[in-house]
Amino acid sequence: DSIPWLKQFLERTDVPLEIAEDLPHQNHVVVCGYGQVGRNIVQLLREHNYPVIVIDQSEQRIQEVREAGIPYIYGNAASLHVLEKAGVETAQGMAIALPDPMSTRLCLKRSLELTPDLDVVVRANQDKDIELLYQLGAREVVQSEFEASLELSAHLLTGIGLPLPVIQREVQRIRNSHYLDLRSERPSYQVARELKEAAQEMNSRWYPLPSNSPLLGMTLEETNLRRLTGVSLMAIRRDSGEEVDYPDSRTVLQTGDRLLVVGEPDELAAFDGLAQGEAAVPTENASCQWILVPDHSPVVGKTLAELHIRRQFGVLVQAIRREGKFISFPNGASDLQTGDRLLLCGGFYSLSQASRWIAPPNSASLIQIPIAKVSVSEPMREYLPPDIA
Repeated sequence: DSIPWLKQFLERTDVPLEIAEDLPHQNHVVVCGYGQVGRNIVQLLREHNYPVIVIDQSEQRIQEVREAGIPYIYGNAASLHVLEKAGVETAQGMAIALPDPMSTRLCLKRSLELTPDLDVVVRANQDKDIELLYQLGAREVVQSEFEASLELSAHLLTGIGLPLPVIQREVQRIRNSHYLDLRSERPSYQVARELKEAAQEMNSRWYPLPSNSPLLGMTLEETNLRRLTGVSLMAIRRDSGEEVDYPDSRTVLQTGDRLLVVGEPDELAAFDGLAQGEAAVPTENASCQWILVPDHSPVVGKTLAELHIRRQFGVLVQAIRREGKFISFPNGASDLQTGDRLLLCGGFYSLSQASRWIAPPNSASLIQIPIAKVSVSEPMREYLPPDIA
């Protein structure tokens, strides 16, 4: 469950205190935190003429950014409102280099609520945070001490004659393994305790997987939980008593599993619908795709009942993401707005046609997001066209 003092703290720090006038609006990089690491990232990006926006809540650091002529937002990087003002939805990527673990986790989680496929690289404050940040959706997690070790070792190995390609392969292998070769092995009970403590700081719950769930027998990669519902799966407790902390993409869901999931209440509700078989889930027969509604789209200002998207194209609007909110199975009275992200589910051809109509090909707002193949549960069949059902 969420923590009352945390909710009150976030409400007090939710609104940007100051916004620069010259913010870039698309294809920029958002840098959260302007300490030494953030400052170096910004310098390198600007040297290569990449547009950046800095988010920081230190008045002194914002003054430095202001004097340097760097676009900025003075506010809490874990706030949805601040992240929206930074244009996270149209950014090319994000770097998170915040000073404390809690802000780092919330910033990552909420950025991916707004843009599920955002390329986010995160600095881990401690080595125990590495797996947690990957599980929350970070594309890359960097730990300063391990990176220093790799660079020093690479220099020494080069000096004693080891071929550079061999060194580069070994360094990349260690990074790909999340620095496992460099991390001291910790007892499983300690990993589990730290995981539970971190989950308690966010909105989390243990969810018993229904015995007839369509997710049973699927790998986590196949379920695509984060993209379809917004939740992050942190741990699995098997019927046998075994606990799998930080399960990887190859982990298969089994009968009797209890899942520790993290997400906002509406995301948890969407996950419940997916697990209960009330929503489309990944397989070979159909697909789901997120589409961004551009400002000139013919759907803007109209309700789903007026648009008849299912009747026209044979696809279902399964969810709407709006300002960080996840609206699962919107009703016919729901009106569509510029910036909405629609989760459309249907046949491949039907999806293509609907996508081109909602976000015409000449629109820069069409999101190129990998589609998730889906199967159809029995409660859904009456809503879907013959090529799926």
